[in-house]
Amino acid sequence: MTFLRNILANKVEGYFTEIALPLKCIARKTYTAQQVLDHHKKFSTMSVQPHVRDIIMSHPKWVKIKLPLSELRPRHAMESLVDEYAEMKTKAPAIIAVKDGRNFYEALDGAHRTKAAEQKGEDDIDAFVPIDQIY
Repeated sequence: MTFLRNILANKVEGYFTEIALPLKCIARKTYTAQQVLDHHKKFSTMSVQPHVRDIIMSHPKWVKIKLPLSELRPRHAMESLVDEYAEMKTKAPAIIAVKDGRNFYEALDGAHRTKAAEQKGEDDIDAFVPIDQIY
């Protein structure tokens, strides 16, 4: 059972109250697909690819969570950008992740930030995930 199934949430006018069982997963606010797409445009190293835009827009509501790195499928990342993120003193922006169909998540945006978090020995990373994929 994945950690996201441990969340009990009650939707109240766009906000959530929840119990995060022993994991660091607290979603306090929902985000629209457009807000997540705007986040992607602001922090991505590339322009928005049409298939990424389509995936984001196909999920109307998103939440920001602490996603365990063990729940993310590995992806290739350029070492120079990974090192740059790893050396940052401030927290890196949230990644955008969706389920890959096998109870793991894939980063649509944030492969470099994910690798940097692994390099720094972190256990989790801030991530936007579709609300329909946390139940």
